[in-house]
Amino acid sequence: MRKTRTMSTAVLLLAGMIALHGCAALVAVAVVKRVVEGPRHTAKVDLDKSPEMVYGSIVRVVERTPGMVITHRYASDYSIEATKGKDNVQARANRLSGGETELIVTARSREETDVTDKDLALRTVEDICKDLGVKYEVK
Repeated sequence: MRKTRTMSTAVLLLAGMIALHGCAALVAVAVVKRVVEGPRHTAKVDLDKSPEMVYGSIVRVVERTPGMVITHRYASDYSIEATKGKDNVQARANRLSGGETELIVTARSREETDVTDKDLALRTVEDICKDLGVKYEVK
């Protein structure tokens, strides 16, 4: 009887540890930081993805955005520049230590619309995070 109870307790503890580990993975989110740099707005986020994966996502997101045209593509440093009308977006994936990548998106909206530089930068980062399947929150 004692041996059975000890085994049952060990199995429950193991199951609990697995459940808690899974929950921790579900609540981990990337934090998008906003930085204003002069007339442009920048959004930054550290992602647990390779620069190659992030760069591929940048290109996919920009290419599927209606009216957005890539004006410069620099695969060697994982960056692009793109325009949509008078709006301008620059995005870069910087390799960090530990296998993470810093995504930096800088935007300038010159169109006469309600879209601000901040909206454009954050929307681009959000679209890239969604494309990569990364949960995020804006701080």
